Amino acid sequence: QIIMLIGKPNCGKTTTCRLIYQELESWSTIHKSTYNKEGGDFSCSLNFNHKDIFIKSAGDSRNRIQDALGKRCDIVICACRANFTDVIDYARQISNGKFFEVDKEIIGNEEAKDEIINFLKK
Repeated sequence: QIIMLIGKPNCGKTTTCRLIYQELESWSTIHKSTYNKEGGDFSCSLNFNHKDIFIKSAGDSRNRIQDALGKRCDIVICACRANFTDVIDYARQISNGKFFEVDKEIIGNEEAKDEIINFLKK
C-alpha cells in the first residue's frame, strides 16, 4: 500500500508528513526515526494499529520509493512533487492497485492528515 502526497513545491507535503508523524507518535511503537522537531525532511518506521508503516517525506525518486518498499512494511507514506509524473506512475504501477493519492494542491495540511489517519485506523 502506498499513500502519496502529491503537489507543487512548498504546498505542504512535508508538513503533512510531519503532522501525521506527530499524531501517530504517541500511539505507535517507533522503530527508527530521523524526525527532527526543528523541521526538514525525515523518514521513520513505526507500528500503528497492527500495521508496519514507513513515512518518507522525500519520495521524489524511484530509488526512494524502492528504498521505502524495501523496509518490508504494510504501508508507505511519502511525498512527491506533481511534476515528477514518472515517479508517481512508477508508484502506481508497483503498488498493485493499492495506491492512495492525496492532492496537496486541493486539500490542506490538517485535512490531509486527518484523512490519512482515519484511513490508517481502519
